Amino acid sequence: EDVLLIKDILENSPHSFRIKHCLSLKEVEKLLRPKQFDAILVDLNLPDSQGLDTLNQLSAIAPAIPKVVLTSINDPELIGKIIEAGAQDYVPKQILPADFIERVILHAMERQKLFQKISNREKLTTQILQEINTGITLIDQKGKVMFSNKAAETISGKSASGLETILTQYVSADQQINEIELISFAGHPLLLRLHRAEINYQDQPAILITVEDITERSNFIKALKQKEALLEAINQIARQLLRTPAWQTKINRSLALLGQATGVDRVLFVQVVHELNGGWQPELKYEWVAPDIPPLKPTWQKNTFSESVFKRLEQKLSFGKPIYGALKDFSAAERKFFSARNVQAMLAVPIFVNEVWWGILGFDACRKIRQWNSEEIKILQTAAEIIGAAIQRDENEKKLLESAGKFKTFIEAAPLGIILEKDGKIIFANQQFVKMLGKKAEHEVLGLGLNDIIRQEDVEEALADLKSLKKKKDGIQEAEFKLIRDDGSAQVVEGLTTTVDPEQGIYMVFMKDITGRKETERELERTHHILNSLLKVSTAAFFSGRTEKTFEPEYISPNVERLIGFSNKELLQNPNLFNERIHPKDLTIYLNALKNVKSAGHFSTEYRFKHKNGHYVWLHDERVLV
Repeated sequence: EDVLLIKDILENSPHSFRIKHCLSLKEVEKLLRPKQFDAILVDLNLPDSQGLDTLNQLSAIAPAIPKVVLTSINDPELIGKIIEAGAQDYVPKQILPADFIERVILHAMERQKLFQKISNREKLTTQILQEINTGITLIDQKGKVMFSNKAAETISGKSASGLETILTQYVSADQQINEIELISFAGHPLLLRLHRAEINYQDQPAILITVEDITERSNFIKALKQKEALLEAINQIARQLLRTPAWQTKINRSLALLGQATGVDRVLFVQVVHELNGGWQPELKYEWVAPDIPPLKPTWQKNTFSESVFKRLEQKLSFGKPIYGALKDFSAAERKFFSARNVQAMLAVPIFVNEVWWGILGFDACRKIRQWNSEEIKILQTAAEIIGAAIQRDENEKKLLESAGKFKTFIEAAPLGIILEKDGKIIFANQQFVKMLGKKAEHEVLGLGLNDIIRQEDVEEALADLKSLKKKKDGIQEAEFKLIRDDGSAQVVEGLTTTVDPEQGIYMVFMKDITGRKETERELERTHHILNSLLKVSTAAFFSGRTEKTFEPEYISPNVERLIGFSNKELLQNPNLFNERIHPKDLTIYLNALKNVKSAGHFSTEYRFKHKNGHYVWLHDERVLV
């Protein structure tokens, strides 16, 4: 009767409900598969189900369809359980007015839609919370995790139960923000920032905690601060070493600055001593150690490095490459070597002086493993370059002082006259130049100009040469002129002028007395003229040259053409031509004589030679070794 009444009421209502009646849950399940319904009006007592179990099973079958329970029991406690079990409302069987039933069902449908929207929003919110990168955890007042997203578990590397332990241990009610350090699954340290906020969740107080991995940010800030400290240390080292005449007086302070800026426990300054056999030995020159770290210098021995460690260092460092890493990154022999010195991590950068591997700048971390980034390594390589530059400058200054002494000795002992000239005046003169002028002391020539020491007709040309040299800024200018001695006599001088300091206009002039050479040249020229005159009328031709396996002429007198028809130019251009024209039967005699000329010192022979016109002539050949 109830079913027929309800069906009649609803089908005739303004909303024209369409009703399907089922007698069991099995029929409901079968009916719901192909069709969609807007609401379910259910009696809790069915043949295959009784009481709240009916509602529970129905909620499992159709969770999204609003349910209204039809009951004859007016028990508030039971009604509460019905609502908790998933029913939207209930209708007492005693009250069945048409508008009441219709209104209850419509309200149930609206509430279900509202609940569905809320549920969808909660799902979306949960999905968003699960997908964001910030870790979010919700705990109750006792520390029990009520919710945690994937990011919280991923960042911390802990499950929900593991998070409870961490949050209970580290989250303080007195602080909104806490920073904690953990070890990741991979064994790396993690720095997490926890933010605490008290909220109301499901009508009960709860604590919302956001978990943020700030390891990378913290490491970046630390690296930035360390970089700034390193750069400041490098700046101080550069000022100390490059402005101090003796770098050795500042090297200990420089090593301390590097050790403190890098946070290591030991800084080593090792010189590579190159040996005659081509090998090298490390010599620990200076060392800085942190408090409570034993120094190595007292126990440092010549053969400190094993052969395998030695080869690795040489292969890398001698080519300008650094060596660095934690103890686990090295070979067994290297681990043994470093662990004996309590080294957990190290860095070694080479020091070069004058482009030669000079030494090692070493950094040891003894108390904990230390990572080296590329920027740190580059900065510390710069430190090694500054130290190398200071050493190079010191060595260069020593060489300059040594060279200056040798140069002064050379200048005074030189057989050449040497002067320094500035603005056309002599500002320095060696003793040889003083003698060349017929003076007795240097002060007698200082301040003299070129027009005071050079013959008047040569002054203009000498000044032009000097002007030309000044335009070049550097280079060499050669000239010949006559130097006027103190007694008025003149001597021919060969001068060579070079730039010493173009900015200050200082030039050095080397002068050589070539008066005797000039007289010899004039005599040779006269002798040469006489010889040429004799050769023009002589029937003998003259050869000169080198004798190795064959004779290679360097000079042949022009009158040879009258003898054999070939010009001296033809014979010089083709050294084999002469031998090729000797009669075959006489060639062996000629070559044997030529072969023995070095031991005998001379030879005299005769042979037939094929004239250029084709006939043979007899030649008498006299040769003397000079």
